[in-house]
Amino acid sequence: MRKLVGGLVFVVGVGGLWYWGGKSYSPDMESQISERAVAAVAAQNGQHPVSITVGGRDISATGTVDSQAELDKLYAVLDNVKGRRVVNLDGIKVLPLRDPYETALSKSAKDAALVAAGSGPSVTKISGLSDMGIQKTDMLELAAGARSDWGDVMKAGQSALAPLDNGRFSLKGNKIELTGQAATPAEEKAALDALAMLPVDMEKVSKIEVLDPGIVDFVMEYDAGQGPVLNGIVPKAVGAKGMEAALGLPMATQKIGTTFAEHPDLTARLAALKGELGSLNRFRLSGSNDKLVLEAEPMPGLDAALVKAQLEKALGERGTVKLAQLGSVPEDGTIRVNVATKLKEIFRAGFWLPYMDFIATQPECTARTVAFLQHQKIQFVPGSDKLDSVSLATINHIAGLLHHCTAGNGMIVVIGGHTDSQGDDNMNYRLSVGRANAVRNALLKRGLQPDRLMAFGYGETQPVADNATPEGRAKNRRTTFVWLNPIQH
Repeated sequence: MRKLVGGLVFVVGVGGLWYWGGKSYSPDMESQISERAVAAVAAQNGQHPVSITVGGRDISATGTVDSQAELDKLYAVLDNVKGRRVVNLDGIKVLPLRDPYETALSKSAKDAALVAAGSGPSVTKISGLSDMGIQKTDMLELAAGARSDWGDVMKAGQSALAPLDNGRFSLKGNKIELTGQAATPAEEKAALDALAMLPVDMEKVSKIEVLDPGIVDFVMEYDAGQGPVLNGIVPKAVGAKGMEAALGLPMATQKIGTTFAEHPDLTARLAALKGELGSLNRFRLSGSNDKLVLEAEPMPGLDAALVKAQLEKALGERGTVKLAQLGSVPEDGTIRVNVATKLKEIFRAGFWLPYMDFIATQPECTARTVAFLQHQKIQFVPGSDKLDSVSLATINHIAGLLHHCTAGNGMIVVIGGHTDSQGDDNMNYRLSVGRANAVRNALLKRGLQPDRLMAFGYGETQPVADNATPEGRAKNRRTTFVWLNPIQH
């Protein structure tokens, strides 16, 4: 008669005794010995199943045990069975002892199944890994020496590997090592949290590479003649294309990476910066997770403090603006197309001025000057002859026009200063002279020849509107340009 016993198998898996029929010298005696042998083995609560066969009064056992000591104990309990004659344990295999005991779980890709390697302590526990969806458990070596909580440790390993893109969880004695790659710090934390649930007596070592640490780190460099160039790691939600759209200019890219992290209102800041591009010659914008640092080189001739104030407003409270010279000075006569304004420009005397390409005649130069000043008025600080900062861009444009009209053909321009009728006549006259000369001096700085520029003040003597109204007085406060052909000798 043969019976299979063992701690888990006997109590749970078997659910009762099962017998193999066979010849017996004394069926009743054989049955009694068999029952006693099965009960004796079951009482040992071993983790491996043992099969008991009784022939006559001889007991034979097959199966596995963890050690020679366990084998000796099995022999002792069977030897103590009442009525037995011979105990044969030739069919019992003593498992090899592995010290340190090693088992590993590995994962090759985000959604890949785990693969087991190394040793497993019992058929039942190895089967438990299969039930967890772990593959190649049949390749595990059945060996002794595992921790009693080996199954729980493997479950923790499965939990630690679950959030990783790939990785390996290894048990070696009482040491746990977790390696792999995590998409973001959130997945890394989930893996480490699972590792922290392991027993405190275990040594835990982890080395996880975070593929996207959540760091925004980019640099955008801009040159008015070439446009913006982007390099670095940008928020994935915006991307290089989104930044390009916000800035409103085609953008060259170098080495671009993306991150799940975001920068607060990045697109809004770039859209605001778009409105200031016309005042910038170059800039370098550095972005991090919550800051923007702008190193800016204003267009030559503009009020640097005013430009900085406008840039600070555009970048908002998280932005920092520094003014700096960011490149070399080009040679006089260098021509470019400003990507922000779409205007062709020429570099003269340290300034980028509009490049003019028309036949310079007295009527044409007069018409172009008048047309421009209808939309871009030259303004002064109230009550003074100091040019208002906002008018310096207008002066740059006028300088480009005057360069073209005074070059070669010898035309001369008369710059006229005009006031309204408010205040003393003499004071208005002196103010108009001062303002005309202020414009002339600004144009001389931009490379105009002194002998081509004349400045006169007319005070309030040449009104073009009624001084009785604020609107009329505003029209009378103006700067005029009258073109004269050279005197022929």
